[in-house]
Amino acid sequence: MFSNEKYLLSVGVQLLIFSLLNESSGQLIAWEDYLQNVAKTFIKSLEEREITGSGMPLRDFNATINQTLYDVDAIGTAKFHSGFIAKIDASGILSTSYRSQVVETYSNVLCFVTFDGVQTVYDVDYEYSDFKGRGSLLTWFKQLQFQMQIRRNHTTSEVSSEITLYNTGSQNDYIVKVDPNNGFTQLTAREIKRTIAFREPINDSFKDWTETWKNDLAAAVSAHKFPEICYYCP
Repeated sequence: MFSNEKYLLSVGVQLLIFSLLNESSGQLIAWEDYLQNVAKTFIKSLEEREITGSGMPLRDFNATINQTLYDVDAIGTAKFHSGFIAKIDASGILSTSYRSQVVETYSNVLCFVTFDGVQTVYDVDYEYSDFKGRGSLLTWFKQLQFQMQIRRNHTTSEVSSEITLYNTGSQNDYIVKVDPNNGFTQLTAREIKRTIAFREPINDSFKDWTETWKNDLAAAVSAHKFPEICYYCP
């Protein structure tokens, strides 16, 4: 009996300490509304300036292909160039991605900005042993996710922000189409779809975008007041 009471007392003390630690850290007031407003302002600024076509260029890259299937030998180099964004179906905020944190030195909020149905187009020069020619390649991403993070320094009150590429989806969320559509280009498309190394240059282009978005994000952050801390919010 005594041991049970001792155990319950120990658990009670732990819960009390946990509660006090949570209360002492504080909570941000209406931080989800703030985060949503910043994200909407940021997305609107991107929509107002051209984010398709030449407004968001893609990196050129070469892919060495060595694929043989039946009577087709796709062996050589495919050169991808002059890439651009053909279409973005929708943009928004991932509703399950909202996060906030209050620690001793700073407060932090984040969410994921999403772009759905992103289509890219490349010109392709095929320099294969049995096939030489020019064509085009279209890729379709179901959803791109970018992590938008905003932080306030408790000492200086400085508010900083950053946006980074978080996720481009799985292989099943990615479609590749080619023109002309023949055995050589089909093997090329298959290799790009199933091999991460061949998709990486396109993903690197998405990472490049975040550098060009810094000023847009900073302007969106400055347009909204960072949430205040509630130090006791039971």
